[in-house]
Parts: sequence; C-alpha cells; structure tokens
Amino acid sequence: MIHLILGGIKSGKTAFALETVNNLSKEKKLNKTYLATSNIFDEEMQEKVDKHKQERNETWKNIEEPINIAEIIKKNNSDNIVLLDCISMWLANLLLKELDIEKHTAELINTLKSTKSDIIIVSNEVGRSLVSENKLGRKFQNEQGLLNQKITSVANKVDLVIAGLTLNLKGE
Repeated sequence: MIHLILGGIKSGKTAFALETVNNLSKEKKLNKTYLATSNIFDEEMQEKVDKHKQERNETWKNIEEPINIAEIIKKNNSDNIVLLDCISMWLANLLLKELDIEKHTAELINTLKSTKSDIIIVSNEVGRSLVSENKLGRKFQNEQGLLNQKITSVANKVDLVIAGLTLNLKGE
C-alpha cells in the first residue's frame, strides 16, 4: 500500500503520518522504518531533525538518505512499514545538486509500483501557495506539483492535512 500525505508547512502532516504508521504497525504487526531525506545545513534544521527524532521511540529504525530513496525502498521487506519524510526535501536535494529529476522520479515511481511494502510518504502541497519570486523557487514549485501528481497516480490512499485536520482525497 502506498499512502501519500499532503499538507502545507506545519499543517500536522508528519504527526498524522506517525499516527498512521503506529496504528498500521500494530494492526499488521509490522516493524517501523523512518526514512529521512533532509540534509542539515544549519542549526535551525538540526533542531527540527532532533525534534522529529524525539517524536519517535526506540521501536523505529532510522535511515537517513537524501538522494537514493528508491534503493532503500527496494531493499525493504514486506514485514516493515516505511515512513518517507519528506519527499519535498528529497526534491530540494535533487535540485540543489542539479541531478536529473525526471530520472530519479521515474525510478521512485517504478519502485513504488512494484514494492510489496507499506510506504507512507509525506509531501508538501505547494499548489495553493504564492508563486515564488525567483527562478529556483518556481522550478521547485512546478516540480513538486508534478511529483505529487505522479505519486498520487500510484498511491492507494491520499490524504490532505490542513491545520491538523485530515481530508481524504483517495482510497479508504
């Protein structure tokens, strides 16, 4: 099962994702893996990462991978649920390193189509935000919107989180 959780910044999407994974892991008796994509460039980002780590306990396996997330998902087995947090940071990493977004996205989508594992993906919804005033920001917004659409096309379930409230868009 592929479950995409969309939301704006500080919408509550990660809290909802953690709750979803915890519930599924109990229900299906699955191990939990947190696949973190963020790079730490400054003190503020380190504090954010530390806070996220505190939200999880020792029952989680943590993997930090800013680029090759499809490889991590391929190595995952079906008795493990993966929380990928977040696909937006992954996209930003690709952009900043000037990597081939289309190639990496195609690899990810193909991996999601073939995986036997439960994957919960957190992503920023950027379609309702202001248009960025700079070229890189606009490129990110465009690519993020397209990436969200591609993931939605293969997802079994899609939810949108706004101000801590969840709206189901696809699936049960």
